[in-house]
Amino acid sequence: MSDRKILFAQFAAALVLTVADVYFGIVRFYYYYYPWFDNVTHLLGGMWAGFFCTWLLSKRGLFNVWYCVGGVFLIGVAWEIFEASFGLTQFPADTFDTGKDIVVDIIGGVAAYAIAAYSRRR
Repeated sequence: MSDRKILFAQFAAALVLTVADVYFGIVRFYYYYYPWFDNVTHLLGGMWAGFFCTWLLSKRGLFNVWYCVGGVFLIGVAWEIFEASFGLTQFPADTFDTGKDIVVDIIGGVAAYAIAAYSRRR
């Protein structure tokens, strides 16, 4: 997958994530009615972060799954700190949920890396 295609995949993931979060999660109350919907948005967020890290790393010649996972992990932790700072999570009660969110972020990031790596070989 060329750098340009990875960049477009990143924008596509961000667009789908935004629609899922704003329209379904907030406007249609999916976060309230379907507690599992949080996993969907974290998976999409992980894919966005994975495409972003893959794009950035490929520009630097560092196309490597471990660098990508590390970048996704850092972005996921930063997001969880953001959520906690606005009172969207409470600690220690939500510690398990936070850990699960970061794991789902990483799964999305690995999926994005795998898509990019597979596309590069073709």
